[in-house]
Amino acid sequence: MQPVTRSLIRRQGECQREAGLLIRAEYGSFENYMTKLELIDIDQPQSPLLIDFYSLYERNFPLAEEREPLLGFDTVLAFNKNAQVQTSFGPLYEAITIVRECGGQTVIAAVNYTVMSFPGDQRAVLGFDGSCHLNFICVDKMLRGVGVATALLDYVETRVAAVVAKETGAAAPRVFITCELNNPVRMTAEQIETDAAAALICPLERQHWWSQRGFDRLDFAYEQPPLSAWHKPCTYVDLYVHVPTGPNFDGRSMQTAPLVEHLRRFFFGCVGKFQVDMRRNEQWLRQKRDLEMLDRVRVHQSNFVQGHRRMSLTALPSAPKTSAARIGAADRSNT
Repeated sequence: MQPVTRSLIRRQGECQREAGLLIRAEYGSFENYMTKLELIDIDQPQSPLLIDFYSLYERNFPLAEEREPLLGFDTVLAFNKNAQVQTSFGPLYEAITIVRECGGQTVIAAVNYTVMSFPGDQRAVLGFDGSCHLNFICVDKMLRGVGVATALLDYVETRVAAVVAKETGAAAPRVFITCELNNPVRMTAEQIETDAAAALICPLERQHWWSQRGFDRLDFAYEQPPLSAWHKPCTYVDLYVHVPTGPNFDGRSMQTAPLVEHLRRFFFGCVGKFQVDMRRNEQWLRQKRDLEMLDRVRVHQSNFVQGHRRMSLTALPSAPKTSAARIGAADRSNT
């Protein structure tokens, strides 16, 4: 990275420490501050909250290949009530969860995720009851390091289990969660600079943050197809997986069958939004072919004991639609 970008990132660290001192001075602890925050689920299109959310989102995602336009979010949220989508690719549930200070209007953090429950005939074959793709977590740069991102990650895990349990009737649903992370080895120098200057975190630090929270890289040539006819494929991301529950994951490899079905739904619906013809898309067809030639795909595990993941956090309650839930605890994080 260029010296100016490194300087910005160092200054960001100093600002985070200063903000942390102010929060402790006013609230006594990070834990007390977190109880003053509320979570609000957006799962319907044309929500007035989308504009507030998008202001935070576009500041954190400057690269054209990976930045979704506001209309794209609106389109995918509409899938929740689209009978044709639900029949062919469901049960599918899309949500954006935002974080605000109680009584405030400014969105200080957000997470976007898609839950895909598997029908009964698939569950026996795939060995999972459902899956989730976590599209992103973003936090206002002045409130990083407080634990908001980690609390959101816990919240998503709780929501995924609840949604899949409701759709399938499984008391303890077997699920896995994926996310995409930028790989600086495959990024241009300009892309690295642009990403780091906007996010104020280098890609390697971002990878470390997710690895600490139980996400490990899947060892295959992953590419995200274009988000629309006007986007290019995103070729510099890797796919990471976290498996809270599921008998078909030994920490070293994962069966490819549930992964192929997961990617089919994710690519056709949430990525291409049925506006990109995935039946002819070279990224999807190549990955489907490569994965179907394998029984399992290797997982590059981080040097991390999953049993100790986020042990200082309590599980968050499941928030009702468009209503608030309180964040109850925090730890330190870099996001």
